[in-house]
Amino acid sequence: MDIQTGEGRGFNGKLIGIDQSVGVAVILSTEGKLRKSRLCLSCELRDGITVVAPVLEGLDSLEFRSARILSVGPGKGSIGRGEWSVIINRPLPGIGEPLLDAEHRVLGFVASQKPSVHDPAGINTILYPMSQLLSSAEKILQAGGDIQTGWLGVYLTDSPTPKGAGVLVNRVLVDSPAQRAGLQPDDILLKWNGKGIEDARQFIQLVQDTSIGSRVTMDLMRRGKAVSATAVIEARKQPERQENFGFSFPPVIPLRGAGAYQDAARSLQPLMGFEAISLTPQMADALQIPAQVGLLVLRVKESMPSSRAGIMAGDVIVSVDGQPMADPESFLTHIRSRGQGSRLAVRLVRKGVERSAVVEVPPSPSRKP
Repeated sequence: MDIQTGEGRGFNGKLIGIDQSVGVAVILSTEGKLRKSRLCLSCELRDGITVVAPVLEGLDSLEFRSARILSVGPGKGSIGRGEWSVIINRPLPGIGEPLLDAEHRVLGFVASQKPSVHDPAGINTILYPMSQLLSSAEKILQAGGDIQTGWLGVYLTDSPTPKGAGVLVNRVLVDSPAQRAGLQPDDILLKWNGKGIEDARQFIQLVQDTSIGSRVTMDLMRRGKAVSATAVIEARKQPERQENFGFSFPPVIPLRGAGAYQDAARSLQPLMGFEAISLTPQMADALQIPAQVGLLVLRVKESMPSSRAGIMAGDVIVSVDGQPMADPESFLTHIRSRGQGSRLAVRLVRKGVERSAVVEVPPSPSRKP
């Protein structure tokens, strides 16, 4: 693995293992030491406290914005144990971003965000605390490799039924326990070993908590008829094709004030009006996204080129002008090659349906007034 720091330094790295229950990975730098970030391992989130998160305002301007915690509760139906379920008065920068306390110590990392149905003024956020992430890392180091969990092999969304119970099967993976059990796209899974299924996140947790080799029974609806299916849970299979890949860390989070760095994922926002991250097959599996590779759009700014083209948060951009897009850097490189004022033919996937859009590159980079 190629590790690139925000200061432009590069190290060779080695993947030790992954905790499949939360997606935590331990990577060993084999050529040098990385600078440490300040962590807060014993901090607790409480109603009413203020937290801060780094936000890139321009191409090279990093600022810290504050947010207020409206309420804190258990992570009902969320992936992993020990996470916080918090309602915050504004959206955070995005999935995978750090949340800091007033002293700019890392409290944890954002796992998901969506509008709160109980508090229209707030954003319901699942946050993985540092204590949980380090606990997973310790398990990986002790095991010397992956921490495996149960695997079924389906892509899901929450059920569209009026009562909202159950999960809808979008796709069944080939040679998976789900395929051998006879599950089909458009099946609505209602019960797991007699336990009611509330939503996709809870279902993933039920599968992961089931011992490998266990036989489970699922109650489901198929084209309006009640059906049952039995599956034998397996460990997640490693992909047959191994690929080399690299990732880049931003600089260590500053202790005070603003820093500056170039980050392609966020540089798309001031230029094109959207923020996106690379979608990997593992991430697509965890988020139940049919597309396996592309750019996952996290947010779209109004009255910007992407918004005018109809691109929405949650879309997966798979190609631009016929060229596959695997990371934000590729998108920015393509924009530079086409030039200002050009029109980009974008192919994307939205809720499993392929769509197209035409995005106009602005004559000059948009700047904050």
